[in-house]
Amino acid sequence: MTEKTQPTDAELMPCPFCEGRARMKTVASDWWKIIIDHAEGCVLSGHYDDAIVPQDDESKDWLIDRWNTRAKWGTPAFVGVEPYAQHA
Repeated sequence: MTEKTQPTDAELMPCPFCEGRARMKTVASDWWKIIIDHAEGCVLSGHYDDAIVPQDDESKDWLIDRWNTRAKWGTPAFVGVEPYAQHA
């Protein structure tokens, strides 16, 4: 069995659109999920709630890596999109 280490909030980048704080939460004592404190109206609000992984270091690292991966501005997915925080 892989050893479990508690992730720290410092490992997670904020939301790329609203800069909301991201943190790890224990679910049912053996699962982890990322919780994001999105600003009202953020395009990601409610769309990352299904990212739940088993509580082992390999899964934790995978989930953190996926959340922290950012597409570069100007790629087809982001053409014409600005971070939400710039609209405030």
